[in-house]
Amino acid sequence: MHSIGIVYFAVTLFLALAVLIKWKRRHDVHAARLNRGLRGYVAGTTAGLAVPAQTPRENPIPV
Repeated sequence: MHSIGIVYFAVTLFLALAVLIKWKRRHDVHAARLNRGLRGYVAGTTAGLAVPAQTPRENPIPV
């Protein structure tokens, strides 16, 4: 039964490592997408395509 424990431990360790690698890759992909989006936004604003600022609105509920 001692060898079964070693096998369970090895399989658990391998699955944990696989999940960590998967999460790391997913994080890197999301960060790359965000950086691409921010670069496009900054390039658009510097090219004169700035997003118009919102004007402050009055509170519709009287206080």
